[in-house]
Amino acid sequence: MKKLLIIIPICIFSILVNGQENKFELDSINGVYIPNDLEDCFVQINAFWSDSTKQQVTEWTEDEFVGKAHMGFGTWMRNNWRLWGGSRLSKYFNDMGIYHPDDMSGIILISYHRYLNDTDIQFKKQVKYYQVYWKKAKREQKKFQKEEFKEFSVGDTVEFSYDYEFISENQEKGYMQESCVATAVIKAKNKKQLQLLVQLLDACDPDGIIISSNNIYDESGKLIEEDKQTIMKTGEEHWTSYNLWY
Repeated sequence: MKKLLIIIPICIFSILVNGQENKFELDSINGVYIPNDLEDCFVQINAFWSDSTKQQVTEWTEDEFVGKAHMGFGTWMRNNWRLWGGSRLSKYFNDMGIYHPDDMSGIILISYHRYLNDTDIQFKKQVKYYQVYWKKAKREQKKFQKEEFKEFSVGDTVEFSYDYEFISENQEKGYMQESCVATAVIKAKNKKQLQLLVQLLDACDPDGIIISSNNIYDESGKLIEEDKQTIMKTGEEHWTSYNLWY
């Protein structure tokens, strides 16, 4: 079985964005043109692939094509069209109610296969499928999280999971050698938000632990601060997500 050849210039794999510009409006990022809608995606893919490649795509079933292209060309789209990092194409899908990059690339691939085979793309039906899927998944996840949350009690001593990495090399080294465990005591619970009010007992480092890390953007989408961290030091109390502890 032939593999799908992705004919694209290697030099356009960079995905960094000039932080001074609004990434949700740019028509190109680091020299890579960003499609503005689904039809524009078709135009770009047609330009990438030869007639023989497109003919091969039509000979595969829809599932075969999506399966073969998801990790190769699908990864290229998610990275270079900034479906992960944010772009006017990701905003196009966000406005349709699609938020996961894998779902975006899946819709593009399915739609392109149907476009080549001159069949109904059924874009709205595809969007609805993912919306229903995530709605159901969210309900199931919420149910599971509520059961997990019940296992925590006020007064329990809990250990930190280091979801946001380590504050220092010494802290990481101690954790890996099982000689450093950050602990806290649960002071209160918020059942609605699934949060714990904890007081840090020991951080295994005087600088504390990292309890959150997020990129901060202004209203236009401009990056203000990358990986802004919230630090918790020994003796301090903070409300945190329950899943930072076990």
